[in-house]
Amino acid sequence: MALGLPEGRRDRRAAGRRIPRYGLTLITAAAVGAIVSGAYLYFEGTHVHGEGPAKRAPQATATIAPTGVIPSKYLGTWEGALENTTGHHTRKMVIRQGYVDETVMTLTATGPTANGDVYRCVFKAELDSVTRNTVRLSASTQLAAKPASACTAGEPSKLTLLSKDRLRRATGDGDDRMTYHRSE
Repeated sequence: MALGLPEGRRDRRAAGRRIPRYGLTLITAAAVGAIVSGAYLYFEGTHVHGEGPAKRAPQATATIAPTGVIPSKYLGTWEGALENTTGHHTRKMVIRQGYVDETVMTLTATGPTANGDVYRCVFKAELDSVTRNTVRLSASTQLAAKPASACTAGEPSKLTLLSKDRLRRATGDGDDRMTYHRSE
């Protein structure tokens, strides 16, 4: 019995510090589970199902790269421009990783209109196919338009690399084409 307490009374402060037996059991089970899980994850990350240590460097799980079928040399931001009677028109095309029927391209077009205003159109296109030398895109659909009358969705197109920093986008018949330069 603790000193200074009347007989028959327990020291509640000392009782509050005790961990019940079931609490110790839960803590022990959680620790064992964490150790087993960690060992399993370590083993899976360093071995390829019975073939010993993997031949590749471990990858960080926080930086998972997007997956898809587009060759990495096409990915990134590409810029182009054209001149006509109304002035200078810019195009900014972003190619992202993806699979067939997923949106992989966005295109922002800006420039002057015939009446002197400025237009801004944003389009998207899905991946149709990938071959050894080309990436084919679906017809583009409009995401944003200002003014609406200045923007028209495009035909299906194909992308062809001309060099590591130059890419050509051409419509199905090849008559309408534009060369882009890598910007990022």
